[in-house]
Amino acid sequence: MRCIYFLLSGLFILGCVPDELQQATPMYEISNDLNTANKRIFEQCELQYSFQNSARALPVSSILKQLELPFDRWSQANDYLSFERVSPGDSAQIRFVFADSLPVARPKRYTTYGLVGQPIEVLSQLVRRPNGTCLVYLLNTHAWKPEELQRVLLFQIGAALGLATSSRPTSAMRTNLSTATTEPDSSDAKAIKQLYNQPCDQWTRLADVPFRPNLVETVVGNSGCGYVFLNQNNALWEFNPVTKRWNSRLPYPTVPTISTHPDNWLAFAIDSTVFLGQAYNLSWKAGKKGTFWRYVPVESPGGERWVRLDSIPQIGWGNGYCFIINKTGYLVTTNNSSVGRQISVCTYDPVLNKWGGIMLYQEPTGFSISGMSPFALGMNIYFLTSKSSFYKSWRFSTTSTPPFVQTPSFEEVFRPTSFSIRNAGYVVGGNTFGPKSVAQYRPEQPWKRMRDLPAQGNTAFSFVVGNRAYLVTDVGQFWEYRP
Repeated sequence: MRCIYFLLSGLFILGCVPDELQQATPMYEISNDLNTANKRIFEQCELQYSFQNSARALPVSSILKQLELPFDRWSQANDYLSFERVSPGDSAQIRFVFADSLPVARPKRYTTYGLVGQPIEVLSQLVRRPNGTCLVYLLNTHAWKPEELQRVLLFQIGAALGLATSSRPTSAMRTNLSTATTEPDSSDAKAIKQLYNQPCDQWTRLADVPFRPNLVETVVGNSGCGYVFLNQNNALWEFNPVTKRWNSRLPYPTVPTISTHPDNWLAFAIDSTVFLGQAYNLSWKAGKKGTFWRYVPVESPGGERWVRLDSIPQIGWGNGYCFIINKTGYLVTTNNSSVGRQISVCTYDPVLNKWGGIMLYQEPTGFSISGMSPFALGMNIYFLTSKSSFYKSWRFSTTSTPPFVQTPSFEEVFRPTSFSIRNAGYVVGGNTFGPKSVAQYRPEQPWKRMRDLPAQGNTAFSFVVGNRAYLVTDVGQFWEYRP
């Protein structure tokens, strides 16, 4: 029983409210822990997290993709931070545990407005352990909704990183349970960038690849794995970045040889889907199309298989490259025509399963698609010419006029490979002897030297899975890059 005084017609009246009524409509708060200052907690920029168990009212395993969103939001706000979910038994800097009560008991609090103060229920609590890791307790007696859990995770990730709590209505670090706040606001982003302001920039050598790099036809990474296609027996190898293991998969489809020239294959991925196409051939005539396939992985319903898709139009005669821009596939190559050398661009719509939108652009002076090290950033493709006679860098966009714009040059390197992660592109030199130089490019900024790759042999190929790049040299060495 809780008793209160209230004023009625000039008289103070004593009234009592049963405890059951007080508990009828509780208010919720993410946490009652207050952090008054920003402080960097972790030295590393990649953090592992785990869910030690599942919520009673909401199976975590059914919404894992939704629960990745708060981590992605903090990663995007910082540029350097990344998060990796691991199994409950693995080492993790941040662990989430559903418990029937929070470990540190605090006095019951009530709202201070209205006739009857409503109880305020705290839904989570962060505990820092002596070894530097964090345990985040989530109240298991609460009937969790996915959007509520996302909001609480957003706050507690920031708290684990060392951000101060905030009273701003738009802040991810506000303790109010507001589902309208789904990402860090500009002040949160500024704070997290100031705390974690250096990239990891680290190369780690993994076990050598189980195939000969000189037999590789093309490579691609999707949202979960890396894929390498060999020109021997149409072999397909899949790399799992979680287990760090290579697995042999179903060979890609064989098609009749068109001529004595080898068939040229290109691959790209949209989210988790891998596409493979016979994109061009030196002897093709105008109008000759290339085969195009979608790979269905082994764990899919119906099992592993290849599905034939709309054939690729013949738009060029060599040195083609594939890119993904805004979930659309782009094939870029050269095309000899009556008006001289042109750049041919063709798009693929995965929803309609249709190739189209063929665009032709006059090749700029000093531009040669041969020997390029290209990568895509945002809505643009960056072409980096490695030949000394064409030592230039270009930005290409189908929405700009002119479509090709010269950008700042980069350090000259031999036989480079390139990739992009988040909002930066990287070029790795392929020198046989000594360390290989690594350069980073961010739009509207000069090139920046990163830590050298301490590998042996020439660079052979690279691919990206998530926020990691993987590179193979021609002697079979396999390296992982954490930006």
